Amino acid sequence: MRMRKGISLAEIIIVLAILAILVVAAIGAVDPIGILNKAHDAQRKKDLDRIKISFEDYYNDKGCYPNQALVSKLINPTVCNNSKFFDFPWLRPWPCDPTSRKPYTITVGYDSNCPKWYKIETVLSNKTDKDINLGLGETVVSGEISMVPNYGVSSGNITIGQEMAKTDPYCLSLGNCYYYPQSSYCNKETSGCAGNNCYIGECSIRCKVSCCGNGCN
Repeated sequence: MRMRKGISLAEIIIVLAILAILVVAAIGAVDPIGILNKAHDAQRKKDLDRIKISFEDYYNDKGCYPNQALVSKLINPTVCNNSKFFDFPWLRPWPCDPTSRKPYTITVGYDSNCPKWYKIETVLSNKTDKDINLGLGETVVSGEISMVPNYGVSSGNITIGQEMAKTDPYCLSLGNCYYYPQSSYCNKETSGCAGNNCYIGECSIRCKVSCCGNGCN
């Protein structure tokens, strides 16, 4: 008589265990989180390039970059993916960060009504990205993690690392550099300010600087 051979439960469990180990090893080698971060960073770079082009088109049409009043709207979370704030022919819908769903940081100057320069900044997730050109990535402020911009684009008349507030006649006319904690006066929804930051004269993204007090230039 022939005996029929089958697969035992123990053998099935061993095969499944081996497959599970191979899957885990494959996932570890591929680094899906790293791949996702790079994809998000690619989107951020694309968004900033699109905004830069739209700002240059705006300048060609108006003779100025978007003024402070318009920028205040463009950095408000309600503008994300909205087609009404920077409408055709410049850019619509308005792009925002792919993970935080918040607007990118925008700074303009010298004249609040007719700015002659701008900076648009964001935070890249991949800290080894060769295009990183600002900041240190993450800093701790009052026990909380504050994301510091490490990538950006700017108008051709400044470099992305410049702090134009220190040469902006408007900001300098307001007085000294002050440390403003976030408060009802320093409202991130209207001023673009968030957390504990340093400003020249007033809590305005236009007058923000990285350092206040002794030892600061």
